Amino acid sequence: AWAMAGVEADPGWAGFVGAVSGEWEGFYVEFDKAGAVQQLPDYAVPEAMKEWGVECFDYQTQTCADGDAEGVKYTQSRFYPTAGCEVDATTVFDRKTVTLQPSDPGLMYYSDGSFTAGPEALPADEPYELQLCLVDAGERRRIRLLLKMHGTDLRGGGLIMEWWEAEYSKNASLPTSCGGTRSYLSGMSKGPEGLGPQSLSLPGGV
Repeated sequence: AWAMAGVEADPGWAGFVGAVSGEWEGFYVEFDKAGAVQQLPDYAVPEAMKEWGVECFDYQTQTCADGDAEGVKYTQSRFYPTAGCEVDATTVFDRKTVTLQPSDPGLMYYSDGSFTAGPEALPADEPYELQLCLVDAGERRRIRLLLKMHGTDLRGGGLIMEWWEAEYSKNASLPTSCGGTRSYLSGMSKGPEGLGPQSLSLPGGV
């Protein structure tokens, strides 16, 4: 379900925009250059979790995307983890906005919303980022792999697992720590083998 095989490689920009637009919610983990998943920094972990000895590896995320003939603009937000149903369940840890344009030389897009993005020619001795997005259209979920590179060396990166939740509404449907559609990722290996979609164990047997 996670392969691009059989997907139309040039659906036209309008089809791609329709597939990626909307409010996506999910989880984000970071990994080092060896592929090992990293714990959240101490300052991002609630005191209650520290007292309970809970290890935190992932941020809750929201990606809001919309586009037109000129490009797709998406805003990705990461939220502090919370202990229980806290009032500040949607406190933003960080946020960034990215624009994808059909004229980007390093962009390849597909009819189901899958895409790859990065420089057309890989720099020999400069930092850059590569992004690979794979979509399971039947479940309306996707994996985005962000690779931080320097030349041909992997310096780390991030993995986002997210689900389509609603039509684009400019961040109107903020995620919460209780009553949400999913809980934190569980059962993920902390080593490189845990970064593949086959190794994710999600609530409800997803």
